[in-house]
Amino acid sequence: MKNDLSQIKVVIFDLDGTLVDTEKIYQAGWRTVLKDYNATISQEMLEKMRGGTRKHNNRLIQDILGGDESLAQEAREKRNAYFKEVISQGKIDLKVGAFELLEYLQANGLSLAVATSSPIDRGEDILEISGLMPHFDFVIYGNQIEYGKPQPDIFLKVLEHFQVSSQEAVVIEDSLNGLLASTRAKIPTFYVPEIPLRNGEFDHVNEDYLIGVYPSLKAIKDFLKN
Repeated sequence: MKNDLSQIKVVIFDLDGTLVDTEKIYQAGWRTVLKDYNATISQEMLEKMRGGTRKHNNRLIQDILGGDESLAQEAREKRNAYFKEVISQGKIDLKVGAFELLEYLQANGLSLAVATSSPIDRGEDILEISGLMPHFDFVIYGNQIEYGKPQPDIFLKVLEHFQVSSQEAVVIEDSLNGLLASTRAKIPTFYVPEIPLRNGEFDHVNEDYLIGVYPSLKAIKDFLKN
């Protein structure tokens, strides 16, 4: 694909960490809430949760809370309330170059989609409050599929919706789970990691479908234009 958009019809974005800087809110929320249970969470554990399904992340929180499932669910509800309170104040920062890239892609006649692990209620709030919703032709949320990232299902659903092949789409992702999902779906992917990958993390990525690693959405737009 490289910088030739002639065969591409659909661009699929992840949401959290890719278009909006919400990861810092999630992480602050978990740190704040877990203090109520005299528990702490390491940065390494928070990074393991990045791009993970709710089921996967609940399991990690449950382990921190001594295996108590009910406490883990209670803690998640408190974290959700924390997140909702923060974003209701309009405290959502867009990633650098987000609007500019969306406008550039739309100007080139491409359809735009979001494929996010966030559930419908939270994902819609983020898209509405950030002002991003009008840019997208289709959105699919984490609780609308059976198997979340790193499984490819959510991206395959987008292809099915637009009735395009994997080579007629590209994905823009920030998390390892998202990258694994998109490349397993055999969709060419721009990877914009918020944190560097650790040794060995790329071992399971099909690099045949990795367009490249980029520092920002602005860098992707510059690459496409040139």
